[in-house]
Amino acid sequence: MSRGRYVYVVRRADGGLLAAFTVKYELATWLEHYKPSGPAIVSRIEDGGNAPWAQPISLNPQTLEPEK
Repeated sequence: MSRGRYVYVVRRADGGLLAAFTVKYELATWLEHYKPSGPAIVSRIEDGGNAPWAQPISLNPQTLEPEK
């Protein structure tokens, strides 16, 4: 099985880590079943060799697409 391109991270508004995933489908399933008590901040970051320099990309929690 090949590695995923991204690591998906879910944080609370105060910055506390809630969850992290390497598969977008697992993130989507988790978000459907787990309803954070406050706003959740979802982002992705490149995995692999570029990770030390990669910047997180904010994602829309409903669509999981990058926010503009």
